[in-house]
Order: sequence, then C-alpha cells, then structure tokens
Amino acid sequence: MKKDVFLFIGCENFKTIIEKNAYYVDKTAYLKTLFLSSSETIISHFIRPRRFGKTLNLSMIKEFCELNYKNPGDKSYQQKLFINNGRKLAVAGDEYKELRDKIMGEFPVISISFKGVEGNTFASAVSSLLGIISELYLKFNFLTKSEKLEDTLKSKFKDILEFSNLEYSNLYDREKLSKAVSVCEVFIPSLAQMLFREYGRQVIVMIDEYDVPLQKAVVAKEPYYDEMLEIVRKISVSTFKQNPDPWLYKGIITGCLRIAHQSVFTDANNFTTYGMSDVPYTGFFGFTKEETESYFKERFPEIKFTKEGFNRFYEYTKGIPMYINSFYNALSSHETYDEDLIDYIFLNNMDQILVMWIRIWGTLNNYEKSIICAMLKEDHITWSDLEKNLDMAPATLNKYIKTLQDKGIINYYNGKYSLEDLMLETWLNHEKERTGVYPY
Repeated sequence: MKKDVFLFIGCENFKTIIEKNAYYVDKTAYLKTLFLSSSETIISHFIRPRRFGKTLNLSMIKEFCELNYKNPGDKSYQQKLFINNGRKLAVAGDEYKELRDKIMGEFPVISISFKGVEGNTFASAVSSLLGIISELYLKFNFLTKSEKLEDTLKSKFKDILEFSNLEYSNLYDREKLSKAVSVCEVFIPSLAQMLFREYGRQVIVMIDEYDVPLQKAVVAKEPYYDEMLEIVRKISVSTFKQNPDPWLYKGIITGCLRIAHQSVFTDANNFTTYGMSDVPYTGFFGFTKEETESYFKERFPEIKFTKEGFNRFYEYTKGIPMYINSFYNALSSHETYDEDLIDYIFLNNMDQILVMWIRIWGTLNNYEKSIICAMLKEDHITWSDLEKNLDMAPATLNKYIKTLQDKGIINYYNGKYSLEDLMLETWLNHEKERTGVYPY
C-alpha cells in the first residue's frame, strides 16, 4: 500500500483534503458542465442520500469559484489548490482554460449549510438558524466599512448581525420570534445585494442540506413542520425567484429528499432537480464503480477480486467511502474474492462492517422498524400493500414513511417503495434467519 495515500473519512473540506495529501476522487470535471454548459438551468438541485459527498463537492465548488475579497483578480489561491498541486486534476487541463478564465476566483459566494438547524421546538430550531446567519455575517463584516455601499444597506446588515448575535436565546418572546423569522427570510438577498454592489459581480448562492430542518421538524418533541416549511419556502422565494435579482448568477442546493417543486421552490427561476440517475451528474457524488476500482488499486493493491466479486462488493458499498473502508477492514491479502466469498465475509463480519447501521437501527422507533421489516417481504411495495400489512393508521404510516425517506433509508419510485441499502437489508434478513425474528 502506498504510504502517502490515505482517506479522510468524514472530511468535508476540499482544502484540507488537498493540503493534507489525502485521497481525493476528482470531481472537478463537473465544474465545466455546471458553469459552462448550454443549459438554461440557473438553480441546480442535487438529491443524494447521506454520506454521498454532497458537502465535499460544495466545498470544492466554493474554493474554485470564490473571489479574493481583499484583492479581486488574484487567483493565486485557486492556482495553488487546483492547478499546481501535483495531482493533475481535470480542471488543470488545457481544455478547461475557458472555465479557469471565466469562473475560477471570479465570484462572491454565499455558502451555508442547514445541517445543524434543529430543535425540540420551533423557537429552538430558529435559534440554531440565527447562529448560522451570525457566522455568515461575521465573515462578511468588512462590508460595513465599505465606501461604496449606501448607509441603509450597511445599517440593515448590522441590524441582522446584532439581532442574530444577541437575541438567539430569547425567542420564547413571540415578538422576537417573529422578528427572527423575518431575519431568516431576508438574510441571503440582503447580503447578496451588498456583495453585488461592492464588487460589481454576480453572486453564487449554495445551500447544503436544505431539507434537514424539515426532517427534524417532523420528529421534534413539539413538531413544527408547517412553520419550518414556510421559512424554507420564503428563503427560496426571496433568493431564487422567477424574476431573479440582477445579483444572482447561480444557485446550487443539495438535500436528501425530493420535496415537490411546488412545496418549497414555488417561484424558483430555471430550476432543475438532479437525482442519482439524472444525467449529466450521475457520477458527481460518491465513488463510481470505476473510481472505487481505482481507489483500491492505488490504496489497497494487495486486495484481489474476481470481476463478479468486485461487482458484489460495489453493490454492498454503493461507492460510499465509509462503507468501503469498513468493508476493507474485514478483507485479507491472502484471498481472491469472488461473489460468494464477498457475501460470506459480509455475513460473518456484520458487527464490524455495519457499526453505523446498527447504531442507526437503534435510534429508530417501532413504527419505523415495522415499516422497514414489512418492506423486506417484497423487493418493491406499494402504499396500499404497506397499509394492508401494517396495523397502523394511515396518518401515522404517512408520517413515518416520510421520515424514513428523509433519512435516506427508503426510496420511492414509480409508485413503489424500496429499501435504499443492501447492507441494511442483508443484515436484517440474516438476523431473521438466525433468531427467527427481525431485531426490535
């Protein structure tokens, strides 16, 4: 194994991966498709399950595109990170010169993640969102000293920052909670307008894990889905509206759940959702089969597979780095792994390979577990069959199917539901064979 090749499991920062010489599956070729294709798409909405590298890709996009705010026009940071790093990334090639000239280091970027927006009550969830706003505004606090910007813009910026910093813990007061909701609705366009006027350049807006607040709202001690949906919808309307403000260049959104367009992105301009099988971005997230094979050859050359054995390995791991490394720990350099041997290794090392899934299973409630176990009886199952097979009120079934979709555990396609993860499915069926019952 090469000593200088390693993988940062869970690392979502592109800069850290490159600077620490960690293993990186090159996704920079997709920047050309994203920014220079003839598509009229302005807002790109990427739907992938958890652990597929959504946040890392957004980090890569941000590092490539973001303007040097102190010295606009200076691209030495990107030159070092993407071009002169010895990795021969796709974006360093001659055919990407136009992309580097037009996009690299050319745009103000507003990048936020809703991953931590949660709470047992609506007020506590809004409080966590104010924390994200505060952090973002502190980064751009230098705009308040601008000589180009009007005092009214700078005053509004200061008001948003001050309120987010000082009042986040006082939202039990109805008036302050109402003011907080108003702040959440306008913080992106307010900042974007200032950046556009300061630099005379359009702004790229990226929202990672946009649907997490909605997922958390459903399962909260005091559920608040409708209230949170209204906030997320208004953020969308104010940022990605049909007749966009002149400051918007590109919007990029990621999430786990394909929420109906009309639910959140009502007035989004030139909006396109890309699922796992939607071209041209099928390989943009996670490891493709070819990338997984290259990863093994470079990092684990001592591990040998037959063609069928590797296909089975990929079917289990789905190109998810955490799965790949967990499975690798159970493999030996003394074997050549065919399909049967991969199945045997998995079945006999479940506790080691499935640590994450066993923990997740322990966090599910009995309603969620019952739905999953009912789905194991058929490869694909309709809503009506689930309702027939489960002693569960329709509203309850609807609620927990939604939470399981949000968690990336089940999938819905062409009128039927199915489990998303072969590892989980195999483990549950094995436990049923071993003990006579599914684990509860």
